[in-house]
Formats: sequence, structure tokens, C-alpha cells
Amino acid sequence: MFNQGQAIESKVIDSKGEALGMIEEIILHSESGRVAFAVMSFSFLDLPIMLFPIPWDAFSIADEDHLILDIDKEKLRHAPGFARDQRPDFDRPQLSRKIYHYYGHSPFWEVDEENRSASFIFEEETFSLKQGNC
Repeated sequence: MFNQGQAIESKVIDSKGEALGMIEEIILHSESGRVAFAVMSFSFLDLPIMLFPIPWDAFSIADEDHLILDIDKEKLRHAPGFARDQRPDFDRPQLSRKIYHYYGHSPFWEVDEENRSASFIFEEETFSLKQGNC
């Protein structure tokens, strides 16, 4: 369901303009082709560099070299993350859902699925109404 994306190097800042880290790569949702996660590196003073998968929707664009992530550093410190040599399996739905919810977002692939189902039901109802009027 998810494909490791291209390596990119964009700086991430918070809403105050303070540096948070770097986007190292993006993770694509293979069914939709959308960017699902940006993997950001962040180092705390007392810990080694960690990688954090963050929903793409959590970022906004500051300029061509910077993305904004409006998050408190302490929340980021406790965010789901991993070491470079311990990459998680993003195809596990619970893990991907947990990451999205941690940042206050709904997984777009679930929302899109609900919208497709609702659209299909609406189309069926419209069709059956038309059939009943014939």
C-alpha cells in the first residue's frame, strides 16, 4: 500500500521560524499516488538522530526551501519515530493510522474510501429513483 519515495532535502521549521529538522524522504500511497508521509530527521540534545514519519497534510509551505510544521518540540520528542536501521512497515494499517491520529489528522485513504462508498450509494439511489419514475 505504501512505497518508499524519493529522497528530498527540505528544511522544516516551526511556526516561529525555528529549525525542527530536515525532510529526508517521502512515502507514497501506491493506490492513490498521493504523498502519505514525509520522513523528517530530528535530533534531541540527549538522543541520536531519529526519523519521524509525519502526515504530509501536517505541513505547509513557507518557501521553496522550507516547510512549516506547527508542532511543539516536546510533542515531536514523544512522537512515533524510528532509528535509521529500524524502519517500520508502513503497510500495517494500525501503525499508519496511529501516526496520522497523533498529529490530529485522519488518514486520507480511509476518508477517500468513505467518500467513494458514499458516492456509490448516492449514485445507486439516484439510479433507482430514475428507474422508479419510468
